[in-house]
Amino acid sequence: MDDGLDEAAIAAGCDDYERSPRFSEAEKWALRYADQLAAAMPGPVEMDRTHFMLDPFVHTLFGSPQPIQGTLCLSRAMQEYMRRPDAGMGDIYALMGMRRNEKRTFGMESEGDVLRRDVAQQTISFSDHTLSCITHSEAETRAEVAWSIFDSLIGRVARHVEDMRQEKSALDKHRDDLMAHPGEVHAQGPTQITVCSQN
Repeated sequence: MDDGLDEAAIAAGCDDYERSPRFSEAEKWALRYADQLAAAMPGPVEMDRTHFMLDPFVHTLFGSPQPIQGTLCLSRAMQEYMRRPDAGMGDIYALMGMRRNEKRTFGMESEGDVLRRDVAQQTISFSDHTLSCITHSEAETRAEVAWSIFDSLIGRVARHVEDMRQEKSALDKHRDDLMAHPGEVHAQGPTQITVCSQN
């Protein structure tokens, strides 16, 4: 990852990093892609005990109102954020992650006036809720999400390049070993060697 990348550039908006000479064209493409993904996320959902009772979506995410308190107030990410000098008061926006759990059970199902028992059903629940990209505005959180996506993209590319480099190094070593011991090659028969070149 380029040490010269400036997180403030993406937080300030797309136009800034488009004009910035600090980013290569490939990095600008990745930033635009990350920005588009962050912008496409659904709008914020208000979460508290009241909305657990009134909003079916919030009710689906939590099995009871108790985990809401733990996730929103007692999570490590929230505690770390509240220790920041710029945390302040007011509304807080964040990206919430969770684990989806599917379970097959048997229950009851009504068909007209008939109630059937032992009907195969699938239940879905969510657990292990996490918070990230915590800020005091929706725009800032979307910018944080975009930066996180970009960072992940750069990390994946870096790992892929490193894997290719190690593979090429192994092939080069194998080629050098064969060239250093040509008699062993003739004794074993013909060997096909593929050497990958990297531009």
